[in-house]
Amino acid sequence: MAFDNDALLRLVKSAAKGNDDAFSEIVKIFEKPIYNMAMQTLRHREDALDLSQEVFLKLWRSLPSFRGECSVACFVMKIAKNTMLDCLRRKSTRQTVSLGIENDEGETEEYDIPDTSPDSNPAIAYERKEQIEAVRQAISELGEEHREMILMRDIQGLSYEQIGEILELEAGTVKSRLFRARAALKKILEKRNFF
Repeated sequence: MAFDNDALLRLVKSAAKGNDDAFSEIVKIFEKPIYNMAMQTLRHREDALDLSQEVFLKLWRSLPSFRGECSVACFVMKIAKNTMLDCLRRKSTRQTVSLGIENDEGETEEYDIPDTSPDSNPAIAYERKEQIEAVRQAISELGEEHREMILMRDIQGLSYEQIGEILELEAGTVKSRLFRARAALKKILEKRNFF
């Protein structure tokens, strides 16, 4: 996907000031890639259309906050990726345990870990809590790329294809990056005698 960032920047500035025609142009430029991401994520036409509309609504609300730290295309696709991840989290009906992880900006991002074995035994519950805290801390120490891979695949349960679509990577690249991320996580946990 190649975009003229200067032209897009002019459209964003105009749309942020309320120019509906400028925003319509932005939608025309990004509607196909965003719909394709949504379709890859949800595999259902109507749901993908709804999700695409949600992305553009969030984009409309976010335009005034765009400061140009990255390209317009990166800004738009990041909103799309985050919206799709939020949608997948909402669709998950499994019992979960919340996992807050600090990102590079010092903000805490909340993720849900599927809880497949709820136990009422307080000793087991305490041990599980300790394990979750150890994993939370280890994940927060990973670099951004490794942390993102672990969260998307192992915590959120996305397929290699879904991750590839969101990050614009081939499935093989996703697998190799995930392998390295898991190895880095294992190394941190081994240092703490987790295993």
